[in-house]
Amino acid sequence: MFFCRWDQSTYEGRARHFFSTTDPLKAFTSEATLDAARDVVEAYKEGREYPSLTEEDIWKAKSLYDSAFHPQTGEKTFLLGRMSSQVWGNSTITGFMMTFYKSTPAVIFWQFMNQVNSHHHQSWVRHAHAHDPRR
Repeated sequence: MFFCRWDQSTYEGRARHFFSTTDPLKAFTSEATLDAARDVVEAYKEGREYPSLTEEDIWKAKSLYDSAFHPQTGEKTFLLGRMSSQVWGNSTITGFMMTFYKSTPAVIFWQFMNQVNSHHHQSWVRHAHAHDPRR
């Protein structure tokens, strides 16, 4: 249950998992719904089950959890660092990069913004032990 829903040894399985996790509509999910999804996932990890939930409900909770919570620490990530918000953020920056390409300052500015966006996303989803003083 707490692996991937689709077979990761196939291209189709990896693509389905990717599209499920990066679904841009999940960026609009309420905090209460995300917390409920976390509770379901954590309960199933501990061996507790919710008899009122269908298998599809459980997979939806897992998908929400995967899109909004850090995979190692389980902490809820900042909205702009979530996989579900990357479509919105990257599309916006790409649109500006393609629109304002005629002047050198604009190109430099939007390239800078693209790098800042990439850096922040990588910082928010970095490995949990990357800054662990015990390592």
